[in-house]
Amino acid sequence: MSVACYVGVTFVADVVVDVALMSGSVRNVTLANCTFVGGASLYVFGWLSDPPAGER
Repeated sequence: MSVACYVGVTFVADVVVDVALMSGSVRNVTLANCTFVGGASLYVFGWLSDPPAGER
């Protein structure tokens, strides 16, 4: 399980995200256990368990 934060976002706790909520390899996701720096957007990727058709 690979997790990465972009746009200066810092992870402060374990995060659990449903793969069903992700429509693509990279999706803009809002997590409650993430500290947003300056209201930056959080990007989580790495879930390739069941990629949708057309993606990959």
